[in-house]
Amino acid sequence: IPAVLRGFNAPVIVHDELTIDDRLMQMAHDTDPFTRWDAGQSVMQKAIMARSENDPAAGALADQVAEALSTELAHADDDRLFAAQALRVPSLGDVMLSLDAADPERLYQARNDVCGTILNKLEAPLVDLVKQDTASGDDRSPEAIGQRALRGSALALLSAGGDKHGELILSAFNTAKNMTESAAALRALSGVGGEAFAAALSAFYDKWHKNPLVLDKWFSVQAACSLDGAVERIKALTEHELFTFGNPNRARSVYGVFGLSNPRHFHAADGSGYRLLADAVLASDKLNPMLAARMARSFDSYNRVEAGRREKCKAVLEAIAKEENLSRNLREVVDNLIG
Repeated sequence: IPAVLRGFNAPVIVHDELTIDDRLMQMAHDTDPFTRWDAGQSVMQKAIMARSENDPAAGALADQVAEALSTELAHADDDRLFAAQALRVPSLGDVMLSLDAADPERLYQARNDVCGTILNKLEAPLVDLVKQDTASGDDRSPEAIGQRALRGSALALLSAGGDKHGELILSAFNTAKNMTESAAALRALSGVGGEAFAAALSAFYDKWHKNPLVLDKWFSVQAACSLDGAVERIKALTEHELFTFGNPNRARSVYGVFGLSNPRHFHAADGSGYRLLADAVLASDKLNPMLAARMARSFDSYNRVEAGRREKCKAVLEAIAKEENLSRNLREVVDNLIG
């Protein structure tokens, strides 16, 4: 079985025509960490796409993925940092990069289903991982870093269970020993929602609202939240007393994150996500043309979605192009996108 990217680390895609069984074999036995990780990511992406296409083989493929990750988790103590990466399911944005006409909503639901299958197989050891005591917050040894990363991956998978593990994840947030642990638990709770997420957001804000860079994380985790009601959440965030377009980092923590890290809602079928970002781009262009141009690059991904969404996005871009007094920075980006 060829592993042509052994020891390689550049972001390239190789069409090697390996089968699922080949990649599962690589996951289990290849001695090169990158090859094992890449094989796992490929198999998980195929499982997500199969589920989105209602492929009859999707269920069996998801079960194979779960079994392979179960084996990886069983050997996690050998290299916890690698295990943490191996357990991370490809993001919705990553899956879309491999498609030419993606339906983000169907892929989102399919990814949730695959995560649920993995969780059903690994639930007990994942819960045990989260309940284990972690190293002290200032311990930066490789072992401690790996332990925290693995715990973060476990929290992310547990969030696929929704409210079932909400209290456990909230407990992990409340007992976090440093920012890494706190942020990982908060991101996991963003997939759970409800009272647990609200309680964590309130506690995080109370503790860190005087630290601008840390507060950006509070804004960004909400902007990236893929649960229903994203447009309303974004609007509420921009009405917050500590939000301002005058602070580029703050603006990017909301609109930049929304456009790049929340494809389900940015690419909403009704075009609401495109209009929301377009309004923000135009507003920021009057204050900071470089920021506006940078945020507009979120529209780069519109050529990866299906025709209906693509048409809505292009209409929004054309409306931006018709605006008078656009900065040269923004006009260049928009004109290139429209083609």
